[in-house]
Order: sequence, then structure tokens, then C-alpha cells
Amino acid sequence: MSAARRAVDRAADAFSTNPRSVLFGAPQQTPGPGEPGFAWPAQPAH
Repeated sequence: MSAARRAVDRAADAFSTNPRSVLFGAPQQTPGPGEPGFAWPAQPAH
């Protein structure tokens, strides 16, 4: 029963943080180093 409660708590937290996620799904996180699509941030010009 506690696993179900934790799942509901996570869903409620996700909904309160980003209500649009119910309609459009959770936002994609940006890829990190070693993951497809990762690009190093541009160096600031001096």
C-alpha cells in the first residue's frame, strides 16, 4: 500500500509543479555529457 501512496504523491507533486504535464506529458530534460543531442554551452566572448 505504501508504494501506491508514494506513486500518488509523486503524481500530485508533478501536477502541482507543472499542471500542463497532465495534457502534454513531462517536459524532456536536456541531455547531459555522453548522451545523444548534448552540446557544450558556448564560451562567452571576451
